[in-house]
Amino acid sequence: MTETLLNQAKALGFVCNEDNQGNLHIFPQKTTERWKLRRVGDQWLLLVGDIPQVCLHPHEAISFLKRRRATLNH
Repeated sequence: MTETLLNQAKALGFVCNEDNQGNLHIFPQKTTERWKLRRVGDQWLLLVGDIPQVCLHPHEAISFLKRRRATLNH
């Protein structure tokens, strides 16, 4: 499921990478936005300004990314 989410995130134009400690991250397209998603177990933690907000299941994370993408296009 993680590969599917990462592939969809990349297809939507988000930046995906792995840090030195092996944590997977998804970053916004615009560097001025302060949120990111970090994989924690089977879920994705939404951080805004490095402050944890909510854990999302993969399907919720995909919905979040699609909504962010739609917001950017308007």
